[in-house]
Amino acid sequence: MKFLRAYKGSSGQLIKVAKSSFIVSDKAPGSLSRSIADITGFVQAKLPIKYLGVSLFAGRRRPSYFSHILAKTAAKLQTWKSGFLSSGGHLVLIRHVLSALPIYTMSSQAIPTTVINTFHRLLANFFWGSYDGSPKKHWVSWDIISQPKDSGGLGVLNLSQMQLALKTKMLWRAISGTSFWGNFFQAKHLYHSHHSTASFHLLSAADRKLWQHASRLVAPNHRVVVKGLDSQATFWLDVWAGAVPLRRFLSDHVWSDLADKCWSINQVLADPTHHHIHIAHQFCPPSLLGHIFACNDGLDRWIWCPTTNGQFSTNSVRKLLQGALRFGAAVTKPDLMLSLWWPVRFYTESWCVHVSDSQKTSQLHIFDLSAPHRSFLQQWGITLQVSAPLAPKIVRWYLPPPGRLKLNVDGAYKSTSSTAAGGGILRNEMGDMIFAFAARYHGVHSSLEAEALALRNGIILCYEKGFSEFLIKSDSLVLVQIMKGQYSIPWRLSIATQDIFHRCQNLHVSFRHIYHEANQVADSLVGHGCTIACSCCVWSFWADLPPTVKGPYQGWEFRFRFRDRPGPKPKPFRFRFGRFRPVSGGLKRRVSVGFGQFRLVSDGFGWFRFGNATVVSAGFVSAETNNQGPYRLDKMGFPSIRP
Repeated sequence: MKFLRAYKGSSGQLIKVAKSSFIVSDKAPGSLSRSIADITGFVQAKLPIKYLGVSLFAGRRRPSYFSHILAKTAAKLQTWKSGFLSSGGHLVLIRHVLSALPIYTMSSQAIPTTVINTFHRLLANFFWGSYDGSPKKHWVSWDIISQPKDSGGLGVLNLSQMQLALKTKMLWRAISGTSFWGNFFQAKHLYHSHHSTASFHLLSAADRKLWQHASRLVAPNHRVVVKGLDSQATFWLDVWAGAVPLRRFLSDHVWSDLADKCWSINQVLADPTHHHIHIAHQFCPPSLLGHIFACNDGLDRWIWCPTTNGQFSTNSVRKLLQGALRFGAAVTKPDLMLSLWWPVRFYTESWCVHVSDSQKTSQLHIFDLSAPHRSFLQQWGITLQVSAPLAPKIVRWYLPPPGRLKLNVDGAYKSTSSTAAGGGILRNEMGDMIFAFAARYHGVHSSLEAEALALRNGIILCYEKGFSEFLIKSDSLVLVQIMKGQYSIPWRLSIATQDIFHRCQNLHVSFRHIYHEANQVADSLVGHGCTIACSCCVWSFWADLPPTVKGPYQGWEFRFRFRDRPGPKPKPFRFRFGRFRPVSGGLKRRVSVGFGQFRLVSDGFGWFRFGNATVVSAGFVSAETNNQGPYRLDKMGFPSIRP
């Protein structure tokens, strides 16, 4: 009673004796039970009991302990069956009301599979309806109905997957947080063991199976952003350097002979001469070991990889468990869909007049914006929204303001060769190169990550060379929005962006987005970076640049076919031409741009680059001149210098 009085004094809550009870072992003598009842005034109870809506029991989980969930569901179904509901109404009630009933219980304890299957059977009978008191035929299994909509299902919650997702959530909180419950869980079930290899022997067989499955989900889908040498992440088994644990680089023989397999990073790095460090240097790639000595001060950040922001969610676990259905892929082929929906022979023959004889086509061309097609859609009452036609837009690289510098950066990842690289160039107000760099990155699997690393390399080089005020331009709109705080930082970029923000505190920089066509020099440096063997190359003089970079830097080295307007045959001509950027708006049939004493004119479809400017047109490009000044047209219509 002293403890209860202390609880009332600290919490301010009163204990109702009439609603309180106590439980003792079955082997306890009756005199002990009577003494407790006389002192406390509580009533003796026997397990199982209901506490806060959850059954408390000892021993094996029996389906009868969870019968209240099925009884509550059946009571609601009995009320709804008396009403006239459509199939859509049944689906709404299942998704938003019935599926949520067991979630509260599953958050604290696992429900037996027998109860889950019975619950699914009740939902299926309610969804398909009944006739004369008997359930109708179930045309599709409940496992398919509980799949996501994009996989061919109806998006109904699958309780088996949800139960495993909740267990994964509890395990994630235990290993990634510092709560009192997490510390207790690790001390009881993960003592001297890692979650990926834990046996959970103190749990029942059914619970042990769920927790082991949850640990197998966490192991390949977590990352630890180590920000300090006192990190408590496991050195060999946690994913903190690269995309896989360092244990993957050790053979089974070396791993079996290794002592202290579950040592933390703090324990390993406390002694640089420890045998763990020697083994890591011997078997692990050097690019991964460099991360050990690049740690900053701060707390570790645990990343859940299936989400973009790195935050754990049960929905992401369910997506990992849900596989796409095979029958859904059959209706994604357009030709097969046409054959199933309606005979297309007549329409194909009538609309083939719009296709050139020399072109290969399929039945999909009936969806073109032809007059018969629009008429057919109008008969069926289908409104077709057509976007505005594309119009030319001049895209060019502009000089920085007087007294300012401009840094252009770019990055790319090639999935075919699994190579990532970045590059950039710093130019002054006259457009002259100050320095350029190209770097190759290891362990990078996205273009956005390569863009961020290239930006970090460019800022570091500017800082080392003493430049503190410059403009930064990139053709990655997402990266520019991240730097401006307009877009959430993906977890893969957390280390790079943190370093960029830290260095920009002492610099005067501004970020701008540009089109890819105005970032050709940085793009060519990226291409060269994919071929270099070293990690980074820096050039300070234009003459030292690779030949593939000198061309875009000068604004020429592009071949384009011209033709004289009366002549039928196109001819090649080398000049300062480039690429175009289509934008919304009206498309003029005749586009021309003039320079010097002559003018380039286009009719039809085509595109060309003029110095740093870019023009797109709708046809072949020809040249016109007023036959004055130093330029004239030759017999083929090409501009040349007068003798």
